[in-house]
Amino acid sequence: MATGVGVFLALAGITSEVRAQDAEATEVSEEARTQARAIFGEGNAALEGGDCQTAVTKFRQAFEMVHEPSILYNLATAESECHDIVPAVEHYDAFLAQVRTGRAARYRADARRQVTTLRRQLAHLDLEIAGLEQTDEVLVDQRAVATTAIDDIPVAAGDHMIVVRRTSAEWARQSATVTAGQHLTVSVTLTEPQAVATPEEAATTVATEESDTNPLTQPSPNRRRRRIIIGSSVAGAVVIGVIVGVVVATH
Repeated sequence: MATGVGVFLALAGITSEVRAQDAEATEVSEEARTQARAIFGEGNAALEGGDCQTAVTKFRQAFEMVHEPSILYNLATAESECHDIVPAVEHYDAFLAQVRTGRAARYRADARRQVTTLRRQLAHLDLEIAGLEQTDEVLVDQRAVATTAIDDIPVAAGDHMIVVRRTSAEWARQSATVTAGQHLTVSVTLTEPQAVATPEEAATTVATEESDTNPLTQPSPNRRRRRIIIGSSVAGAVVIGVIVGVVVATH
């Protein structure tokens, strides 16, 4: 965790430093930069006030607007304050990789310390999924994982849920619990889900079942006997019998 003084200095220093540092960022309009500075300031205030979730949201918004890599330090700090250590490590690493000069570079040493501390709190999952296809969707705690990178997945210590989806249908759901520093192999079995009827199919099935069980639509034993008896009579009686049958059937 970064200390309160460290966080305050970093935020104060970077607030006036939301500037382009690469070719992509130089194309950002001044209006967007102004908006990003305002949002960044809101994140600063939220973090100082102890609202790390709002701070994370604000810093992400500011970063998406200007792609200023120095913001990643603040984003990682807010995420670590929220105990969301996996993205915190990722963003500290990205900050270290992209920020080597300028005023924000003074926080490289602190970022390295934070990464070292946070990595000690991580565990790792190795997923064994027989029959996994490249187009399948693998989620660990609702975080997408590439089907080619299901080994050595960093996670925080604690309980986790692994879900595999294929064509939007859930084929697997497996829980796992790990402790800090643990490297756990989890076998996940894919099971094709049962087909679910569409609303139209369900309505048709219900209508058919109701029709099959409705006594008014079923010929009674008496009605069948009358037809047999009438059918064995003279032609005129048969005609009358048909008319009666139609009348009965429509009531």
